[in-house]
Amino acid sequence: MTLDDIHPHVLAIYFMILSHGMLWDDSLDARAQSDQYYALARAAFATLPIGQSATLAAVQAIHMMNRHMRDFDRTRTEVRWICKGVSIRLAQVVRVL
Repeated sequence: MTLDDIHPHVLAIYFMILSHGMLWDDSLDARAQSDQYYALARAAFATLPIGQSATLAAVQAIHMMNRHMRDFDRTRTEVRWICKGVSIRLAQVVRVL
């Protein structure tokens, strides 16, 4: 299996798990590493438009990004609401809801 075989939205979920996990680490550079993993997750997610590939992985990735913003960046309220709305609509397209 190569990196090309992994769906970008699944890769975004992987990076979000690493990002969230780093926030509970006690090391001094944990927050910086968490921010790097968060940026990698967003970059991986952005490589494939959700309009072309509406998958459960896309719903999960958006939800995890939204939760990360809610827990650790309280200044982005408008962005969180937009992300939550997109994830709910995407879940309806995928027929999760």
